[in-house]
Amino acid sequence: MKTDDRKSFFDNQLSYNKQELDDNYPPHWNHLLDDMDFIRQKERITTFRDLGCGTGAVCELMRRYRSSINYVGYDVSEYAISIAKEQWTSGEFRVMDCNNMDKFLVPRKGEVLHMSALLDVLENGDEVLERVCSLGFDYVLIHRVKFTNDESVLVENEEEMADNQYYHNYANFGEVVKENGYTATSHQWGNGVNCFDIRLIKDENTKT
Repeated sequence: MKTDDRKSFFDNQLSYNKQELDDNYPPHWNHLLDDMDFIRQKERITTFRDLGCGTGAVCELMRRYRSSINYVGYDVSEYAISIAKEQWTSGEFRVMDCNNMDKFLVPRKGEVLHMSALLDVLENGDEVLERVCSLGFDYVLIHRVKFTNDESVLVENEEEMADNQYYHNYANFGEVVKENGYTATSHQWGNGVNCFDIRLIKDENTKT
C-alpha cells in the first residue's frame, strides 16, 4: 500500500475496532481473554507486549480486563502509533520493526507476548515466527493465523484497502514451536474456517 492508503487503512481500523469495543467482541478477542484467564491460573501477569498493535485497541481491551497489567504496544507505522498514543492513555506505545525485535524485547517473568494478524501479512512470516519463538517468552499468543499443507506462501490481495495474506505450512509451524520448547493449543474460528488463534506455553524444563 502507498503511504496515504496506509493512513486510510489505520483510520478505518480505529473506527472499526472502536465499534467492536462497543458491540460484540470478535472471535480473536474472546479467545485472547480466554488465553489470559488460562495463563493467570499459572502465575500473575505483569506485562502484555503487543506486536503489530496498529492503532492500539487491544490496549483498551486489556484495561477493561485487568487494569493492573502493564500494556506495551509496538508497530512499525509511526502514524498508527501516533493514533494509539492519542486514543489510549492507559498503555505505552513504541515504534518498532519486528525484524529488529530481538534488540528491544527481553522476556521477563509474568510477561505475555501477543500478535494478531501480524505473521499472516508479512512477506517473511516463517522467519518472523522463528524469531518470535527464539526470544524465549514463557507465554506467546499468535492470533489470526492461516495454514496450508503446501509450502508457505504470501498471497497478494488485490483489494486496495486490504493486506496480503501469508499462509504458513502447517508442519513447519509445528516444528518451529516444538524446537523452541513450546506446547501449542489452538482455537479455530469456526468449522471449516482457515483462521486460528494459537496459544504457546513454554515447557517447564525449557523455561529461562
